[in-house]
Parts: sequence; structure tokens; C-alpha cells
Amino acid sequence: MIDKIKELENKIKATTQTQEKIDLLNILADELTSIDLQRAITIAEEAKKLSSEDEFKDYPYKKGLAEALFNLGALNLKLFNYEHSLSNFHKALSLFQKLGNVDKQSFTLNNIGLIHFMLGNYSSALEFYLEALKYSNKLKNIAGLNNNVGMIYGVLENYEKALECFLKSLKIAYEINSIDNIISSLMNCCTTYLCLDKYSSALEYGFKCLEVCKDNNNIRNETKIYSTLGSVYKNMQNYPEALKYLNKSLEMSQKNENKDLELLSLMNIGDIYLEEKEYKKALIYLHKSFPIAEFFESEEELYTCHNLLAKTYKALENFKQSLIHYEKFLLIKDELYKKSSDNQLKNLQTIHEIENAKKESEIYHFKNVELKKINAELKKSKAQYKAVFEGANDGIIAIDIETKQILFSNTQMSELLDYTNEEFKELNINDIYPKKRLASILKQFDRVIKGEIKFIENIPILRKNGEILYCHIGSGLANIDERKIIFGFFRDITHLKQTEETLRQTEHLLDAFIENTYDLPNVLIGNSKVMKELRNIIKKVTKHDINVLIQGETGTGKELVARSIHALSSRFDKPFIAINCAAFPEALIESELFGYEKGAFTGANKLQKGKFEQADRGVLFLDEIGDMKLELQSKLLRVLQEKEFQRVGGIKNVKVDVRIIAATNKDLEKLCKEGLFREELYYRLKVVKIDVPALREKKDDIPILLNYFLQKFTAEENISDIPFIESNAMKVLLNYSLKYHT
Repeated sequence: MIDKIKELENKIKATTQTQEKIDLLNILADELTSIDLQRAITIAEEAKKLSSEDEFKDYPYKKGLAEALFNLGALNLKLFNYEHSLSNFHKALSLFQKLGNVDKQSFTLNNIGLIHFMLGNYSSALEFYLEALKYSNKLKNIAGLNNNVGMIYGVLENYEKALECFLKSLKIAYEINSIDNIISSLMNCCTTYLCLDKYSSALEYGFKCLEVCKDNNNIRNETKIYSTLGSVYKNMQNYPEALKYLNKSLEMSQKNENKDLELLSLMNIGDIYLEEKEYKKALIYLHKSFPIAEFFESEEELYTCHNLLAKTYKALENFKQSLIHYEKFLLIKDELYKKSSDNQLKNLQTIHEIENAKKESEIYHFKNVELKKINAELKKSKAQYKAVFEGANDGIIAIDIETKQILFSNTQMSELLDYTNEEFKELNINDIYPKKRLASILKQFDRVIKGEIKFIENIPILRKNGEILYCHIGSGLANIDERKIIFGFFRDITHLKQTEETLRQTEHLLDAFIENTYDLPNVLIGNSKVMKELRNIIKKVTKHDINVLIQGETGTGKELVARSIHALSSRFDKPFIAINCAAFPEALIESELFGYEKGAFTGANKLQKGKFEQADRGVLFLDEIGDMKLELQSKLLRVLQEKEFQRVGGIKNVKVDVRIIAATNKDLEKLCKEGLFREELYYRLKVVKIDVPALREKKDDIPILLNYFLQKFTAEENISDIPFIESNAMKVLLNYSLKYHT
């Protein structure tokens, strides 16, 4: 692709023909779409400008301008800039109509319909999809458009009409053997029959879809149809079968890091356990789903999560948590209600009012129950606070700021100054400080009252017998019975020097403690030569704050090596943040790494810190670094060089102190030669390279590993007798030729 881009750039420089240059610019913009969106937009804008200036009569109706506008519409759609995207698509559509290009009219109308669908304008989306069908003369496109139209009817709850469209699409897809459309149509038929409560038909089409997905190795849609089949069985109240298919979907989605499908499976499993009254299991799955819903910032999923969590906590009689989730549920529901289209409002209004009244009634009930609990807890807390006040190691006094009168103290304070509790109550603040230092001490207390400081060091105080003690004093302000009170927390520092020496010794012991506590041989298991070498390299690397590149096959334990380096390093008590560079779509990975400013793009409702900021002063683990796109590699290189970056949509530089540990199962040197990985970045990451051996390279460790896992699994299953492996079986394992790591 890079060679093709260079070839196009050379042709653009060489041509003197306006028409040819416009065509080449449009082709180049299309090629750059998957590599560099911003540059693609710049090229498309150049083509648009050149097309607008062209006045050749033999270049009718600005064909180049139409293509440039179409490209700009598609590029802005990828950036979720719907307003600019719609504007460009409508202009392109007008030109394609004048040019009589029906294929492009159909594509453009379909994209306009897609934007309206994403914006929730379903009536407009339906109008444009139906218009696109009129101009489409390719069976594959007709099948796809029928699916789109069916989805709109489904959202509008016109399921019979939706089913008609999906079946029409399915028939065409089978005629032309379009696998993608066959899978989509079968899945849509399954879902629609589910909405119509026709479970037999839903299962029929669902299992057909599953078969096609397996035959064509379509992992994502196979994962999705397992989830849909689970939902069918769930509605049939056949919970064992539902859990079987939903757990299969969950397993596949987690393995392939399909977060959206993982979220769907987790919520459905949680809902089933709620129905089965297994509330603790329900909470486990619902709490796992919650952070994923928050990551996608999906109001619909958050709405469902809060609703299910509220019901579960209510069933467990945890009314405080139930109330929190019910209130959040209602807030999101109100937002969804406000954003609904006119047609949806008619359908939602009655349901909305009924549910609001019901939830508000439940909230009122929960508040009454919670108030009673709070009153009971308040009485209990008073006794607890008194016990804490008297049980504190430090002396504590409360002083009226206006009168300087000591209002009350704890026993430790009385003992510190050798007064009885009765004598202490008769004292004024002037009585416990030396007169020569009183003025300066009171000035410092004034600074405390103004909020300038909260801690005063080395303050002399007088004991009853006139002896002077030195204390560090912490402070706090409060209003009690309309009086301003300052609390003093007195700590005797007579033995401070001894304590400081102890601290210095502790620091020396800490390094030894960390190394002894983090038992590396029991983390990276094995006595083979390669494993001993690996552990030695890790110990050496931890002493230096440098970047590390870990290479090894999938499953060899690269992240475990990274975590070991972090645990044994000087940054052990700082964050370890991991990100899989291959797990996120190209459009999301930059904002995931660098964060984004509020308003950076549609849906960016608040400032979001990225992984770099989260890992500040700690370690950022970049897994699957070899899958990172070239454009993002350049930005990562700049961060490594400058120790700063800008959030998406921001102009302010954010400075960070981060140690980078990267991992890959690919040959980065080879990728550098092929132009797929930046050489400068490679050498920045590879200050030290660690190769993690595969199992075939350490066969001597197989008995040790087997023993480790047998002990681990038997302990987890509470099995008293640890099984053993016979010598003949062990010989088979040791002599087995391992082509891959696992």
C-alpha cells in the first residue's frame, strides 16, 4: 500500500492535466483512509478545491468535485463528525444526480441513511434507505439495503415489515452466494422472530446462522449468534440452555477481546441469575459488565446495568445501593426519553410515566427504610467515635477559636501534660505554651485558622511540672453548636532522632524485603537453563529505569515478565497500566493512549485521561506493539523523546514520567525492513530486549510445571489426593514434538 501511495504522489507531481490530477488526488485520498485520516481529508479538500476551479467544458458537472465531496463525507463519518459528513454527502448526491451516476447515488443515499440512523432520526434514515434501493442495480447492494431497511423497521417495532425485508435480503444473498449478507439476514431473522415471541423460528434461523459462521470461520458473528441463541432460550425460560450459549459467547468474546459482545453476554447472564434468585452470582456478572458499559459511554447499556443492579440489591435488602442505582437508572432514562424521536415519544410516553411513578414510589420507600438504618447507625457511630477519640495514640484537644478556652481533651492529652481530666478542663491555651514563645505560636495557629497550613512542627508545650516537651501538631477546623472549633493532635517527638534512624534502616531493609517477598522463581516457574537466564536478566533490568522490549510467542508469559520487572523495580508502588494495542479499533486507540478533551468529538462529554496519564510515575505495558499503526507509532516516538503529549482535541502539553515495557509476538526487525514499523521507535523500545522461551525450548521444566498446576487445581477444587503422572505418560509428554508454544 505504501508503494502505491508513493506511486500516486509521483504521478500527481508529474501530471499537467487538471482532470487527471483531480482523479489521482481522489484515488490517493481513498487509499489513505485506512492509514492517515487527517492527511486523507487534506488531499480530498485539495481535490475539491481544484475541481471547483476547473472550467473545462469537456469535464461535465464536475465529476471530480462529486468524488471529492463523497470522500470528505466518508472521512468525516469515520471521525464521527456527522454534521460535516451530511453536508458533503448531500452536495455529492446533487452532483451525482446531474451526472446520472446511479451507483454513486445509491452509495451516497445509503451513507446519509446510516448517519440519520446513528443520530436516532429513524424516519429520515428509512426515507434515505428506501430511496437508495430505487437506484441500486447490484444484487449484493440490494440485499444489504434490505437489511438496513429491516433494521429501521425493527427499531420502530414494526417487526412484520422488518421480517419481510430480512427474508427478501436472505433470498437475494443465497442467489448470489454473498456470505456476509447471508449471515446478517439469518441473524436479523432470528432476532426479529425473538421479538415476535416466535421462538421455534428464531432458533431455526439462529442455528442456520451459526452453521454458516462456523463454515466460513466468521468468529465475531459466531460469537454474536451464540449470544442471540442464549437470549432466545432465556425468553423461553430455559435457563440451563441459555447459560450454555451465553457462556460460550462470553468465552469467545473475551478471548477475541470483543468488548461489546462481552458486555451483552455479561448482562444477560446476570439477568438470568437474578431471575433464578442467585443474587450474589448476578452481582458478580453485573459488576463485570458495568466498567465496559462506562468505557463505551453507552446510555442504553448503562441504563440496563443500573436497572438490573438496583433490582439485585433490592432483593438482597441492600436498600442504600439499590437506591443509588435506581436514581441513576431514572436519570439516564430521562436523558434517553428527551433524545427520542417523535415516533418513539408516542410509544415511550405511557411506559415512561408508569415506570417513573413506580420507581419514585420505590425510592420513597427505600429512603424511609434507609433513614431508619441511618438513625440506628448514628447512635452506634457516636459510641464508636468516642472510643476512637479516647483510643487514639495522640493527645487531642478542642479549643474555642474566639475565647482560646480548651473545651475538651482526651485521656492521652491529659497524661502527656500530667494533668487529670478535671484539671485540664480548667486550662486556657495560654497555660500550655511557654510565655516567651506564645506570640509566635498563636501566629501559627492564626495561619491554621485561615487555611494556610494544617501542620506545625517542633512546638514546645509545658507539662504541669514546668518541663518542656516538643510536639508535632496536626490541626483541623469544625463548627460545633455554632462555635468555631480548632482541633489539635499532639504527638511527642522526644524520640524523633531514634525514629529517623530507624526509618533509614527500614529503607535499606525495604529493597531486600521486596526481592524476598516477590519470589521470582515461584512466579516464573522452571529450573531449566533458559528460565534461570530469564530470571537473571529480569533482576538486572529492574535496577535500571530503562525501556524494555519483550519478545515471545503467544502464551509464553510476556505480561508476567513485565509485571515482575515492575514489582522488583523502584516503581513497584506506582501504577502498572497495561493496554493491548491490537484490541482497539484504529479510531479509538489514540484516545485510549493519550486521553481526550471534553468536546474533542461527538460523545466526548468530559475530559478523559489516557493510559499514559494513568501510568504517570509508574509503568505502561504496551502489549502487541507490533500491531500498532504507523501514524500512531510516530506519536508514540515523540512521547518517548519529549516525555510529553497532547490529548485528542487538546492544545496543552501534558508531561509524564513513564517507564515503557513493550511486548510482541512478531519480528519487529523484519517489520522495520518492510516499512511497517518505525526503526527509530524500535531502537527506543529495545534498550534491553528479553526473549521469553516457548515450552519446546524448556522441556526440562514440563514435570515441574505439571506438578505446579496439579497442586494449584486440586487446591482450588478442594481435592485432598494430588494425582500423579505415570513415568510412561511423562515420557510421552517429554518426547512430544511441540510445533507451537501451547
